[in-house]
Order: sequence, then C-alpha cells, then structure tokens
Amino acid sequence: MNIHERYGRLSDVLEEEKNAHLATLALLKSILDGEIALERVKVSDDNRWTVTPPPPLKAVK
Repeated sequence: MNIHERYGRLSDVLEEEKNAHLATLALLKSILDGEIALERVKVSDDNRWTVTPPPPLKAVK
C-alpha cells in the first residue's frame, strides 16, 4: 500500500465522519427550533438515528 492509497482512504473516512456530525448537528438544531418533535427521533443500538414522519393532518370540515 502506498502513501496515497493509505491517506486517500483515511480522508474518505474523515469526510464520512464529518458528514455524520453535520447531519447530527442539523437534527439537533431542528429539534431545538421546534421543527421536529423529540418524540419522533429514535436512536438504534448502533447509534444511528431515524425520524418518524409526523401524523397525517386531519381534514377540516
């Protein structure tokens, strides 16, 4: 393995980690801003999070 292969892969891993952190920060901001209810956020055992969709709106008569 040459140095370009080693550090090329390392930079890919770091980029993925940065993107994951940015996504987490965006989710936290949405929760704090009241855009997403905390009850809709689920965290799995491997620390991945998902947001369930909001309930459907009721029709107004």
